Amino acid sequence: MKKLLILVFTFITLFQLQAQINSTDSTTGSVRDKFWGIQTNGLELLYYQEHKLTPSIAIRGEAGFTNAFFSSGGATRENTSDFFTLLNFSAEPKWYYNLKKRSAKGKSIAFNAGNYIGLRTSYSPKWVVLSSMNKNLIDADHTITIVPTFGMRRNLGKLFDFELGLGVGYGFYFDGSENYFDHSLFIIPHLRFGFKK
Repeated sequence: MKKLLILVFTFITLFQLQAQINSTDSTTGSVRDKFWGIQTNGLELLYYQEHKLTPSIAIRGEAGFTNAFFSSGGATRENTSDFFTLLNFSAEPKWYYNLKKRSAKGKSIAFNAGNYIGLRTSYSPKWVVLSSMNKNLIDADHTITIVPTFGMRRNLGKLFDFELGLGVGYGFYFDGSENYFDHSLFIIPHLRFGFKK
Protein backbone atom coordinates (compact mmCIF):
# COMPACT_ATOMS: atom_id res chain seq x y z
CA MET A 1 0.00 0.00 0.00
CA LYS A 2 2.89 2.34 0.81
CA LYS A 3 4.38 1.84 -2.68
CA LEU A 4 0.99 2.53 -4.24
CA LEU A 5 0.62 5.79 -2.29
CA ILE A 6 4.10 6.90 -3.36
CA LEU A 7 3.23 6.11 -6.98
CA VAL A 8 -0.05 8.03 -6.80
CA PHE A 9 1.70 11.00 -5.17
CA THR A 10 4.32 11.00 -7.94
CA PHE A 11 1.66 11.07 -10.65
CA ILE A 12 -0.32 13.82 -8.91
CA THR A 13 2.85 15.89 -8.78
CA LEU A 14 3.36 15.34 -12.51
CA PHE A 15 -0.18 16.45 -13.30
CA GLN A 16 -0.54 19.64 -11.29
CA LEU A 17 -1.83 22.50 -13.38
CA GLN A 18 0.71 25.15 -14.28
CA ALA A 19 -0.36 28.77 -13.87
CA GLN A 20 2.27 30.08 -16.25
CA ILE A 21 2.99 28.53 -19.65
CA ASN A 22 6.34 29.35 -21.27
CA SER A 23 6.56 29.92 -25.00
CA THR A 24 8.26 27.73 -27.58
CA ASP A 25 11.80 28.59 -28.56
CA SER A 26 11.22 28.38 -32.31
CA THR A 27 14.49 30.10 -33.22
CA THR A 28 16.62 27.23 -31.91
CA GLY A 29 14.25 24.35 -32.64
CA SER A 30 13.81 23.48 -28.97
CA VAL A 31 10.88 21.73 -27.29
CA ARG A 32 8.45 23.92 -25.36
CA ASP A 33 9.22 24.32 -21.64
CA LYS A 34 5.81 23.03 -20.49
CA PHE A 35 2.20 22.73 -21.58
CA TRP A 36 -0.89 20.69 -20.85
CA GLY A 37 -3.92 19.42 -22.72
CA ILE A 38 -6.81 17.00 -22.99
CA GLN A 39 -6.95 14.41 -25.79
CA THR A 40 -9.49 11.88 -26.98
CA ASN A 41 -10.06 9.51 -29.87
CA GLY A 42 -13.70 8.86 -29.05
CA LEU A 43 -12.80 5.85 -26.90
CA GLU A 44 -10.18 7.34 -24.56
CA LEU A 45 -10.12 10.52 -22.49
CA LEU A 46 -6.70 11.67 -21.24
CA TYR A 47 -5.25 14.68 -19.42
CA TYR A 48 -1.54 15.22 -20.12
CA GLN A 49 1.40 17.51 -19.45
CA GLU A 50 4.73 17.73 -21.26
CA HIS A 51 7.81 19.23 -19.61
CA LYS A 52 11.15 20.04 -21.26
CA LEU A 53 14.16 18.02 -20.08
CA THR A 54 16.66 19.03 -22.80
CA PRO A 55 16.30 21.05 -26.05
CA SER A 56 15.09 17.91 -27.89
CA ILE A 57 13.67 15.73 -25.07
CA ALA A 58 10.43 16.22 -23.13
CA ILE A 59 8.67 14.01 -20.63
CA ARG A 60 4.94 13.48 -20.94
CA GLY A 61 2.80 12.45 -17.99
CA GLU A 62 -0.84 11.52 -18.45
CA ALA A 63 -3.84 10.22 -16.55
CA GLY A 64 -7.18 9.16 -17.88
CA PHE A 65 -9.39 6.39 -19.09
CA THR A 66 -8.24 4.09 -21.84
CA ASN A 67 -9.96 1.21 -23.61
CA ALA A 68 -8.69 -2.19 -24.59
CA PHE A 69 -9.88 -5.41 -26.15
CA PHE A 70 -8.88 -8.59 -24.33
CA SER A 71 -8.94 -12.05 -25.84
CA SER A 72 -7.51 -15.26 -24.40
CA GLY A 73 -7.90 -18.96 -24.63
CA GLY A 74 -6.05 -22.16 -25.26
CA ALA A 75 -5.63 -25.64 -23.86
CA THR A 76 -5.83 -24.57 -20.21
CA ARG A 77 -8.23 -21.60 -20.43
CA GLU A 78 -11.70 -21.08 -21.77
CA ASN A 79 -11.88 -18.89 -24.88
CA THR A 80 -12.81 -15.44 -23.61
CA SER A 81 -12.95 -11.95 -25.03
CA ASP A 82 -14.16 -8.63 -23.70
CA PHE A 83 -13.98 -4.89 -24.26
CA PHE A 84 -13.15 -2.89 -21.14
CA THR A 85 -12.16 0.56 -19.85
CA LEU A 86 -9.28 1.09 -17.41
CA LEU A 87 -7.95 3.97 -15.36
CA ASN A 88 -4.42 4.57 -16.66
CA PHE A 89 -1.38 6.58 -15.51
CA SER A 90 1.68 6.89 -17.73
CA ALA A 91 5.01 8.64 -18.14
CA GLU A 92 6.83 8.83 -21.47
CA PRO A 93 10.14 10.48 -22.27
CA LYS A 94 9.97 11.69 -25.90
CA TRP A 95 12.89 12.54 -28.16
CA TYR A 96 11.68 15.06 -30.77
CA TYR A 97 14.33 14.35 -33.39
CA ASN A 98 13.25 16.70 -36.19
CA LEU A 99 12.37 20.02 -34.51
CA LYS A 100 15.47 21.87 -35.78
CA LYS A 101 14.86 20.60 -39.31
CA ARG A 102 11.18 21.64 -39.20
CA SER A 103 12.10 25.05 -37.77
CA ALA A 104 14.76 25.62 -40.47
CA LYS A 105 12.14 24.86 -43.15
CA GLY A 106 9.79 27.44 -41.62
CA LYS A 107 7.32 24.83 -40.32
CA SER A 108 5.65 25.34 -36.96
CA ILE A 109 7.13 23.55 -33.96
CA ALA A 110 4.79 25.22 -31.45
CA PHE A 111 3.67 22.83 -28.70
CA ASN A 112 6.31 20.30 -29.85
CA ALA A 113 4.83 19.83 -33.32
CA GLY A 114 7.26 17.25 -34.67
CA ASN A 115 8.12 13.58 -34.91
CA TYR A 116 9.24 11.69 -31.83
CA ILE A 117 10.50 8.40 -30.46
CA GLY A 118 9.32 7.62 -26.93
CA LEU A 119 9.33 4.98 -24.23
CA ARG A 120 5.83 4.84 -22.74
CA THR A 121 5.53 3.28 -19.29
CA SER A 122 1.97 2.87 -18.02
CA TYR A 123 0.34 1.67 -14.83
CA SER A 124 -3.29 0.54 -14.58
CA PRO A 125 -4.70 -0.41 -11.18
CA LYS A 126 -7.84 -2.52 -10.95
CA TRP A 127 -9.62 0.30 -9.06
CA VAL A 128 -11.78 1.18 -12.03
CA VAL A 129 -12.59 -1.50 -14.59
CA LEU A 130 -15.74 -1.06 -16.65
CA SER A 131 -16.40 -4.21 -18.61
CA SER A 132 -18.99 -5.09 -21.23
CA MET A 133 -19.29 -8.64 -19.88
CA ASN A 134 -17.22 -9.73 -16.89
CA LYS A 135 -15.36 -7.49 -14.44
CA ASN A 136 -13.43 -10.49 -13.12
CA LEU A 137 -11.98 -11.27 -16.54
CA ILE A 138 -8.81 -9.39 -15.60
CA ASP A 139 -7.05 -11.60 -13.04
CA ALA A 140 -4.37 -9.09 -12.08
CA ASP A 141 -4.68 -6.25 -9.58
CA HIS A 142 -2.00 -4.23 -11.39
CA THR A 143 -0.87 -3.90 -15.00
CA ILE A 144 2.37 -2.26 -16.13
CA THR A 145 3.22 -1.77 -19.80
CA ILE A 146 6.53 -0.70 -21.31
CA VAL A 147 6.11 0.26 -24.95
CA PRO A 148 8.66 1.96 -27.25
CA THR A 149 6.69 4.29 -29.55
CA PHE A 150 7.12 6.25 -32.75
CA GLY A 151 4.78 9.14 -33.36
CA MET A 152 4.08 12.66 -34.53
CA ARG A 153 2.33 15.71 -33.07
CA ARG A 154 0.78 18.42 -35.24
CA ASN A 155 -1.26 21.53 -34.45
CA LEU A 156 -4.76 22.25 -35.72
CA GLY A 157 -4.83 26.01 -35.15
CA LYS A 158 -3.80 27.66 -31.91
CA LEU A 159 -5.87 25.61 -29.47
CA PHE A 160 -6.17 22.12 -30.97
CA ASP A 161 -3.79 19.34 -31.96
CA PHE A 162 -3.60 15.73 -33.03
CA GLU A 163 -1.16 12.95 -32.30
CA LEU A 164 -0.56 9.80 -34.33
CA GLY A 165 1.62 6.97 -33.08
CA LEU A 166 2.43 3.28 -32.96
CA GLY A 167 4.16 1.24 -30.29
CA VAL A 168 5.12 -2.39 -29.70
CA GLY A 169 6.13 -3.56 -26.23
CA TYR A 170 5.30 -5.74 -23.25
CA GLY A 171 2.63 -5.71 -20.57
CA PHE A 172 3.11 -7.30 -17.16
CA TYR A 173 0.22 -8.37 -14.92
CA PHE A 174 0.55 -9.12 -11.21
CA ASP A 175 -1.35 -9.03 -7.94
CA GLY A 176 -0.30 -7.96 -4.46
CA SER A 177 -0.02 -11.51 -3.12
CA GLU A 178 2.68 -12.41 -5.69
CA ASN A 179 0.73 -15.56 -6.57
CA TYR A 180 0.02 -14.33 -10.08
CA PHE A 181 2.40 -12.90 -12.67
CA ASP A 182 2.04 -12.95 -16.45
CA HIS A 183 3.09 -10.93 -19.48
CA SER A 184 2.06 -10.43 -23.08
CA LEU A 185 3.00 -8.53 -26.22
CA PHE A 186 1.23 -5.20 -26.76
CA ILE A 187 0.72 -3.43 -30.09
CA ILE A 188 -0.63 0.04 -29.40
CA PRO A 189 -1.68 2.32 -32.27
CA HIS A 190 -3.19 5.68 -31.39
CA LEU A 191 -4.78 8.66 -33.09
CA ARG A 192 -5.87 11.38 -30.67
CA PHE A 193 -7.34 14.85 -31.08
CA GLY A 194 -7.30 17.40 -28.34
CA PHE A 195 -7.19 20.82 -26.74
CA LYS A 196 -3.87 22.25 -25.54
CA LYS A 197 -2.74 25.22 -23.49
